[in-house]
Amino acid sequence: MDIWDVMKIVRKGGYYLGESLWEYWPSKGNNEVPEANVTLHVGRALAEAGFAVFAEAHGEDSGTDKRHDLLAYSRPANTVVACEFKRLYSGEKANQMLHDVRRLGAFRPIDNEVANSEQFGVLAATTWDVEYARWWVHGGGDRFLKGAWAGFDKETVLKDAQWGTLVLQAVEDWAEPNAKWHYFLYAVFPLRA
Repeated sequence: MDIWDVMKIVRKGGYYLGESLWEYWPSKGNNEVPEANVTLHVGRALAEAGFAVFAEAHGEDSGTDKRHDLLAYSRPANTVVACEFKRLYSGEKANQMLHDVRRLGAFRPIDNEVANSEQFGVLAATTWDVEYARWWVHGGGDRFLKGAWAGFDKETVLKDAQWGTLVLQAVEDWAEPNAKWHYFLYAVFPLRA
């Protein structure tokens, strides 16, 4: 399995989330959907692709109080996918995502047999902020090269990352020119053993 296969699975999870939000909005007002919904839908896509999926899973270097949002393992594909998810609505949340990137970069499976697998990290978030979505796929804007976003370009684990975004849902009428869009942001990157 390669990075593009994992990207397709993560995108499918985003589509599942989008389809669910089309049917029902589970939060009041303009609040984000809780990140557990991202875990649920990406987990579903990974399970459909033949992975065993685990929420709140430990890595080898994790203490008992530190877990990854989602861990998936496919013995036939000899592949592990470790995931972290966020609701991205502030610079503080961007800093937390940067911390998640570092944790994913240090991830090692508990099982030695699994440790010899192909390993990928997934970082994903939902956001209402179109500027965050633009930065995510284009890396642009001086505003994001400073402050909360400054560290992303320095993380070597993200050197070979593939970045993407999906539109999930509009808050207002679709025909409204100022409709506020909801986005699913994701990055997939190889983890070095």
